[in-house]
Amino acid sequence: MTNASPAPIILAFRSGVTAMGIDASAALSDPGVRLAVSAAAEIAPEEIAGEEVAFESVRFEGEVRGSPDSARVEGTLRCEARARCALCLGEASLPIEARIDEVFSRDAKGTDAYPLDGDVIEPVEMFREALILALPMRFLCKDDCLGLCPKCGSNRNEGECACPRGDEPD
Repeated sequence: MTNASPAPIILAFRSGVTAMGIDASAALSDPGVRLAVSAAAEIAPEEIAGEEVAFESVRFEGEVRGSPDSARVEGTLRCEARARCALCLGEASLPIEARIDEVFSRDAKGTDAYPLDGDVIEPVEMFREALILALPMRFLCKDDCLGLCPKCGSNRNEGECACPRGDEPD
């Protein structure tokens, strides 16, 4: 990932979560305790491979387990991702589901863990990375999208054009 700032995320949480992030104090002070977490987030559109992708209805359901120096967040992140169809350039919408199993550590330097400062887990970067990694290589409005006519540019999903079909490129 780049060092650029993550896309702005507004977190609206229930059960053990603050506006700033997930309150992991109970899990950190009592190892083995599992805290249920339910969260919703609004994520600004992200440019990925030159295409804008919008993440809508982002929801996380999972749990936090801790030890004195780290906390593990496990659960499922779901959203509806919207982008242009790779073939017809119309709107494409796909449900995205990403499994989260990440560690936040007070000493995250040189590890794959996310940094943990105090008792609050800030899931912004974790959510953003998980959603980006779960995206398909390309978006299609439907599996059998006919795309655009290479001669006149009309959307073949909306009807046939008058162009001859025999000499089209493959």
